[in-house]
Amino acid sequence: PRRAGTKTQSGADGSVITETTSIRGDANKATATVTSASTNGIDVRTYECSSGGILLTEWKLYDGDKQVMSTLSYSGVFFPSAEQFKIGAKWEYSIVTHKDLDSGWVESETRRNCTVAGTSSVQYQGQFVDALRVDCVNEVKDLKASDEAALENYYDLYSFFYVYGVGIVGYRVSE
Repeated sequence: PRRAGTKTQSGADGSVITETTSIRGDANKATATVTSASTNGIDVRTYECSSGGILLTEWKLYDGDKQVMSTLSYSGVFFPSAEQFKIGAKWEYSIVTHKDLDSGWVESETRRNCTVAGTSSVQYQGQFVDALRVDCVNEVKDLKASDEAALENYYDLYSFFYVYGVGIVGYRVSE
């Protein structure tokens, strides 16, 4: 069964409300649209789910009613299928976006490399459960911009914790 719903998360910059706004398809192939609203704007992501895994096919950002970011291309698997999701499994995902800025625009590529690193005990609904720990590196590289001096590159490291039959139950950003 597919579940739609709303959840609220507290972030460093305030609350983020995430809502699954649309689910279409069947057990063989489905599309879900997930919308997150925060003080930074509205983030809309469209995922395609199939036996091969989950693809992030579209990512948009809005500032009020104005769309400020769109997807140009993507490749790879955003999240592998359950059969592939085992300790030692690795996958890569890449998305190229165009973002309008106050002073022009920038096209960036975000590459995400993930590895199922092992298991960890995490707290979920008041009890400790065993979860798979997935370590990821996001590398963001500006490809071109209206002002070439504005090109930047950066990366972040994070882990998320996945429980079979439940989904992602935790997230930790490395400092």
